[in-house]
Amino acid sequence: DVAMGAALIANGLGGGKYSELVENLEIRRARGSVLDYVRLSGFEVEKIIGELRSD
Repeated sequence: DVAMGAALIANGLGGGKYSELVENLEIRRARGSVLDYVRLSGFEVEKIIGELRSD
């Protein structure tokens, strides 16, 4: 299911059949990351992002 959703979004971003879906979801206007919405004590977003990018 996740792969199918990713494929639909990729198709739409590439100007394909599902471009209207991408437009309606305003994906191109999205900012930040899913980690911006995690609210846990001690959760260090910048540290985690740095570790992910260094791999």
